Amino acid sequence: MTADYIAFHAQERPDAVAYVDNGRAVSYGAIARDVRRFTRAIREFGIPAGGVVAVGCEQPYLHLLILLACERLGLATASLTAREERSVLPLLDGADLLISEFPPPPGARPRLRHEITQSWVDRVLGLPDADEAALPLPPAESPLRILRTSGTTGTSKRLHLTRRMLDFWTHRWIWLYGLGVRSRVMAALPFAIGGAYAQVCACLRAGGTVVRENRMEVPQALRLHSIDLVVLLPVFLRDVLGTIPAGFERQGPLVVATFGGAIQPGLRAEAVARLCGAVSDMYGCNEVGFIGSNGLHRAGSYLDVWPGVAIEVTDDQDRPLPPGQLGRIRVRTESMFAGYIDDPDATRRMLRDGWFYPGDVGVLRGPRSLELLGRGDDILNFDGHKLMPEPLEEMIRKSAGHPELAVGAALDADGATVLCVAVAEQGIADAGLEARISSAVSRAGFRKFELVRVPGIPRNVAGKIQRHLLKAEIAAARQIPPRE
Repeated sequence: MTADYIAFHAQERPDAVAYVDNGRAVSYGAIARDVRRFTRAIREFGIPAGGVVAVGCEQPYLHLLILLACERLGLATASLTAREERSVLPLLDGADLLISEFPPPPGARPRLRHEITQSWVDRVLGLPDADEAALPLPPAESPLRILRTSGTTGTSKRLHLTRRMLDFWTHRWIWLYGLGVRSRVMAALPFAIGGAYAQVCACLRAGGTVVRENRMEVPQALRLHSIDLVVLLPVFLRDVLGTIPAGFERQGPLVVATFGGAIQPGLRAEAVARLCGAVSDMYGCNEVGFIGSNGLHRAGSYLDVWPGVAIEVTDDQDRPLPPGQLGRIRVRTESMFAGYIDDPDATRRMLRDGWFYPGDVGVLRGPRSLELLGRGDDILNFDGHKLMPEPLEEMIRKSAGHPELAVGAALDADGATVLCVAVAEQGIADAGLEARISSAVSRAGFRKFELVRVPGIPRNVAGKIQRHLLKAEIAAARQIPPRE
């Protein structure tokens, strides 16, 4: 359990810094005491081991303390944001306790609800410290987290992250990035994103320092705190590069890890040239953990499959294909999930014969080498010519100088498939934007396209484009005739 590792470091190195919260240093001795206090406070609600606690808190250190206390008590936690929609209601309806500083969506029916107020936090932190007998270790298959899938192609699904899976995930973070007592890791992602909690736990288990910094732009924070590792989703990395000030010195020892979508070569090259020493692109999903990575020591075109991962590329009849052939990816790992919560149909569809089918397509380039092309549902088909949207979007964004755009396909008046470039309405005032997009589209080999004005590019909490919603917005907004 993560709290046990913290207690070990607190005994061995009580004054070592475990967490930096906007400049406030918290030692291992102090965080261990805070975890004990919040463990006592959460126990007061009377939730038995195996219960579910939903946590809505946008104060990262406080959110972490609640998660660590629940983990110590054998409670499964789910992290919420202040912008939750009604899709979260099934999760809340199954919660024994909702502890939150903001109200849930209308219709939520948790068994108990507790508002996080400053007076409650002060009371908990003011509890007298007392050593407790070691709590029993939850069974390996006990749920400790409830994660939600991205929902980029449809309804988000829920799954359990068990103690076995969390232990495996944290060990992989420590293994890949060599985390230890001198590590300084910036936690830049909200806990509602699947891998964010495991990343923080990995650093604390290794005895390093976790840093949260919201008082300045990310590049300045990375330099101020001498960060070794930061995890950013590709869409966030693009935004960070846009905030680099003039005269900024690239941080050579810094590693930027990305997941949640393939990083385009141009974005990686810019990050290495202007921000960091390496960009480590990781491929995985909540259901099976991380599968492979690229860029930590070499920036090739393909992902290196991790130890303990079995991967195959299959045809539509689930028959394995030889290296070099495009097909659907299936994977088996040592940290597999057991199935989706209350969704047996999705479980049967995506978990078959011991293999998980993530819905991605790719090509095996060797026994441990994978070329990942993207999601099968995202493939754009232009009269038999198939391509993935992300590389095209990245090229158009770079040429047009506008980050909020995405591409899709639709039928024109003649029944032919035409490229649609959706642009968030706030960028349409740029008089030269359409001409720059037209030039980029032409260089990509398209003779015609439609510029579609949409209210915004629909994204999930991780910043990934929700393709099914984008298709609906394009269909609703198309009013511009095809352009030759």
